[in-house]
Amino acid sequence: MRTLLTFFVFLPFLAFAQVGVNTTTPNAALDIQSTNNGVLIPRVQLTDALDIATVVNPAGGALATATLIYNIAGAGVLPNNVVAGFYYWNGAKWIPIAGNATGDDDWYENGTTTAPNAISDNMHHLGKVAIGTATPSTNAAFQVELGTSNTDGVLYSGTFNAAATVPNFGAGTRMMFFPGKNAFRASTVTGTEWDNANVGINSVAMGRNTIASGDNATAFGRSYSTGINSTSLGLSTATGTNSTAMGTASANGNGSTATGFSTANGENSISGGTLSIAAGDNSFAIGTGSQAIGANAVAMGNNATATADHSVAGKFHFNWSEFYSYKCFNCRWRIINFYGNCHSKWIW
Repeated sequence: MRTLLTFFVFLPFLAFAQVGVNTTTPNAALDIQSTNNGVLIPRVQLTDALDIATVVNPAGGALATATLIYNIAGAGVLPNNVVAGFYYWNGAKWIPIAGNATGDDDWYENGTTTAPNAISDNMHHLGKVAIGTATPSTNAAFQVELGTSNTDGVLYSGTFNAAATVPNFGAGTRMMFFPGKNAFRASTVTGTEWDNANVGINSVAMGRNTIASGDNATAFGRSYSTGINSTSLGLSTATGTNSTAMGTASANGNGSTATGFSTANGENSISGGTLSIAAGDNSFAIGTGSQAIGANAVAMGNNATATADHSVAGKFHFNWSEFYSYKCFNCRWRIINFYGNCHSKWIW
């Protein structure tokens, strides 16, 4: 009892010296030593990181900067929420000591408000991100500034695997590249056009509701390329292998080419113009309503039809006087269904 009274009598004087607990040679203003005990910091329940009412200065006035407490449990809402852990007062708000996860973190693990703590964590950030600049465009959600470098760039890399599966994101406006299939997509779809079943290996599709499901296929505008090595532009469809369609055309035969508002169904066939059809293999149809039905057939002009294999049909409509000036009466080949503006008759 006498020892205790002596301690309290000399406590005011000891306060101006170093204090040691379990040591006679303190190395700081307060030196506590123990091999099996700890120190309990005041435990409180903050309402949020801006709470100035729960913890007070016993001497009155503002809470002293560097005041340390242990918060018992989480409270508050983002971005000023607090969780269980140690906090110190910085003069304006409670700051978590490293290791605490709070709303002040710049990044969270995906689907949580927990700060990432591993190099492999998947994480998200709700604000805009800029690399290489402190003054990014206000309209850029993500900006990379390369400055004057002639060697730096933006690199996206991965591993190709023919069996790779593209996630089925469904409808939406987006730009995406999947190294597994070497596939690139950009613009808008309203359905499943860019889901895995419609993404060919080494394919590219840009535009609204474009489909490039064939391997090595490309589709632009609002077109479909379902054939291997096929290309489509505009509102066209290329279903044949090595086919090309442009405009509002359909290239269905292997190796076929269709332009305008025409259809090329035969292998290696070519069609162009309006409503012309190249149905035979190696056939050619061009004009308005012309049809090349036979193999190796050619149909040109207005509503000309070449039905037999190796046949040629042409139906033209032009000014008679112009025809005369070309002096074509001596032509040795026959023109089928030829007529002029002024004269409606057969010319042989």
